[in-house]
Amino acid sequence: MRLLPFALLLTGGCSSPVVEGNLTDAAGKPLAGMSVAIIADGPVGMTCQKLGATTDDAGHFRIEGPCLAETSYTVKTNDDALWLSEGGTVPKGNAAPLKVVAVRAGSREGLYIASGDELTSLRTGADLRESTLGGAPFQFVLKSKNVHLVAGTDSILLNGAEANDAYHFHPVTWTPGPLTLGDGDAALTVPEGSGIWMLDATVVAGALQPKPVVTPDPSKVRTIAKDASKLTWIPADGLAEGRYALFRDSDRRPYLIDFGKSQE
Repeated sequence: MRLLPFALLLTGGCSSPVVEGNLTDAAGKPLAGMSVAIIADGPVGMTCQKLGATTDDAGHFRIEGPCLAETSYTVKTNDDALWLSEGGTVPKGNAAPLKVVAVRAGSREGLYIASGDELTSLRTGADLRESTLGGAPFQFVLKSKNVHLVAGTDSILLNGAEANDAYHFHPVTWTPGPLTLGDGDAALTVPEGSGIWMLDATVVAGALQPKPVVTPDPSKVRTIAKDASKLTWIPADGLAEGRYALFRDSDRRPYLIDFGKSQE
């Protein structure tokens, strides 16, 4: 799973009021032209409350004048879509190098596709419908657009408390005809050679067989907490191969996602 980390190495100390380092991406490529700021965590003079610098072509920056003998500092960049997930603080009296790792997470809470160096907002791609089969109720998906996660490259990124707590993965299974849905005058026949995408169910020996909501493999998932919020990355191999609908209980339009390989 690729999380697009950025490494930021800082040095500083009480006897040398300087914070400097290099900002790079995961491959070690310098990130030029980025604004890096340090903000005092405690009471200090106006001249050293907030200080900053811009990285040069080599990704290097140098910030002079912090009051490291008096307070620690929080590190920030000018990119709201980056989270400093590890070591985002220059400790008070810091004398040892400090490595800070940032991850690209989107500038607002929501659901994203993380692919290579890009983040794309996830968009709903289906409608939910209800019917019955042999008198048993079920839901099915009318597909308009689905997302295929490429193994080793793509992940689903859940940014925020609601995205992490309210959304669930429901298995969507292609069920071929012939099928008779509904009853009486409302009955609908799905002919042989066609089929429907059933939600949380499949058909075994002509009878509806439930399929439970699934949970991503915790060994494949990466989660980072920040204040009251949370980021979670679910890679293409984080669920068993297949198609899933991702939605909240109140939603009528789910996100439709293929894990492993395209289900087309």
